[in-house]
Amino acid sequence: MRFEVSRSIRAPIDEVFAYFDEPGSALEFSSHAEGVEAVSQRPDGRRTYDILMRADTKEWRQTIEQVLREPPTRLVTRGGSWTTDQSKWLLTVTTDRHFGAEGDGTRVDATIETQLDQPLRRPLQAVRNWLYRGAAQQEFEHQLALITKRIEARRQP
Repeated sequence: MRFEVSRSIRAPIDEVFAYFDEPGSALEFSSHAEGVEAVSQRPDGRRTYDILMRADTKEWRQTIEQVLREPPTRLVTRGGSWTTDQSKWLLTVTTDRHFGAEGDGTRVDATIETQLDQPLRRPLQAVRNWLYRGAAQQEFEHQLALITKRIEARRQP
């Protein structure tokens, strides 16, 4: 599935990029995120990190790789959810974020693509994901709205 979300944020482009670039920021807007683990950084500044996720008795990890990092205009991440084997992602999410100056703020345009691993082995999950695509779009829009509020609140005296 593919989604596109956009938002204007009343903050300078460098601050907005820095928020999205910081691994710990995910903890502020994801209700299941509990902690960032295993951060590694490449010489070019790109990072890979794991986020511990929990919901009731379920526990899983999300590995996030910064595939492309061009401060302050673009950040592409590829992430995967897994339970016991980090090499076997159940769901892959690629997010391509473009940042541009807009008036006295920043415009964020994001394209999000999700892919279920081996959908033919999990046909009910594939159908469920297809049926809930509207809810997923709303969730991504909601997260971007929360991020906008957090960034803008930091600028308040």
